[in-house]
Amino acid sequence: EYTEKPIGDIRLLWLKPVNRYLQLEEPAFQVFKQLTEGLTEAQISRNLQDIYQLPGKEAQHFVSEIVHNFQTLFQNYREPYNPRPTVDATAPVFTSHTEKCMGISGKTIFFCFGDKALEEYLFPLFTYLEIPSPDSPSPDLQLEFQRHQRKVYMRVNKGQVYAWPFDQLHRLKGELFMQILNVIHDKIEGEWMGVIHAASISSGQKAVMFPAQSGGGKSTLASLLMASGCQVLSDDFSPVALKNGQIHAFPGTISLKPGSIPLLSRYFPELHKTRERKSPSKNQTVKYLKPQQPDYLSEKGFQLSAIVFVQYNSQKNCELTRIPNLDALNDFLKESWIPDEARVAESFLEWFLGLPCYRLHYGDNEKAVRAILKLLEDVA
Repeated sequence: EYTEKPIGDIRLLWLKPVNRYLQLEEPAFQVFKQLTEGLTEAQISRNLQDIYQLPGKEAQHFVSEIVHNFQTLFQNYREPYNPRPTVDATAPVFTSHTEKCMGISGKTIFFCFGDKALEEYLFPLFTYLEIPSPDSPSPDLQLEFQRHQRKVYMRVNKGQVYAWPFDQLHRLKGELFMQILNVIHDKIEGEWMGVIHAASISSGQKAVMFPAQSGGGKSTLASLLMASGCQVLSDDFSPVALKNGQIHAFPGTISLKPGSIPLLSRYFPELHKTRERKSPSKNQTVKYLKPQQPDYLSEKGFQLSAIVFVQYNSQKNCELTRIPNLDALNDFLKESWIPDEARVAESFLEWFLGLPCYRLHYGDNEKAVRAILKLLEDVA
C-alpha cells in the first residue's frame, strides 16, 4: 500500500509497510509502480527498453539497482517501538513517595511518583502549573510512576500500565505528553496528524515552527521572541490537528542551556534565581523558564504560517533563506511522529507542501527576532 503525490517531475511516495516517504523520478517510479503490479524484473527491463529506448543491459542494471534498494529498505526496517500494556502479573505495586497536582484549561492532572528521582525527571517541566492537591481528588487524568527491575512503569487512571527500560525514558516522556495533550484539548490520539519535535511561537492567530536541532538555538530564539511579545506554544512538542492542520499549544517550561542564560537573564531576571537542574537527556545542567502561553481552549488552534530551520552561527549576521519543500522534507520528518495511516499521510503531504520553508542562520539575536516578526507579518 502506498500514497502517491506528483510534484513536477518527481513522485512523492508514502510506503505504508515501512512508514517512509520517498522521492522518485522517472524512470525509477515506473520500476516501482510495475513492481507493485507484480511484474518480474525481466518484464520491467523490457518495458523500460521500449519506453525510454534504453539498451538491454543498461535497463537490466537499472531495474536491478532499484529492486535492490527497495529490498534493502524493507530488510533494514525495524518496527517502531510502541508502549504495550504490561500484564497485571508483572506490574509492580505502585507506591507514593511524592504527590503533585497540576491545573490547566480547567482540568486537574494528578501525579504520583514512587521516588524522588522520577519526580525530578518529569515534574519540573510543569512546576509553574502546580496547584494544591484537593482533599478528595477526582482528577481528569491520574498518572502514577514506579521503578521496578530496571524499568519505569506508568499507570493511567488506575487502569492501563505502560513500561519502558531505563534507556528508553524519552519514550515515557512522549507517552506522558500525549496523555496530557489529549486531556487538555479534549481530543483522542486519532485526531492528531502528528507531533513535531519543534518549538512553536505565535504573534496572534498565526504561528511559526522551529523544528528541533540540538544546539541550533531554537529555545533561545523562542525566548527572545517571547520577550518581544510573542506566545510560546511549545518548546519542543508541537502537536498538529488532523482536521485543519492547526497547531495547538502544549504546556511545559522552556529548557535553556547554560550558554544562553547570560543573554536571556537581561530579559527574564528571574533566571538569576532559578535553580539549575540536570538535564534528563543531556550531560549538562539546564534552567527552566516559565513560558507566556495562550489560554488552553480545546477548540482553539493556530494557523501555521511557516517552518523555519534554525541554526545559531556566531560567524553569521542574520540570513533567512526560502528553501524548496522537497529539500526540507527529510529534515522535517526526522523530527516528526506521523501515524502510519494512508489518510494521515495524504493530509500530512498536503499540509507540509502548502507551507513555506526557510532556513535561518543567525549570530545577531536582535536581527533574528526582527526577521521572524516580519515573516509573521508577511506570510499569508
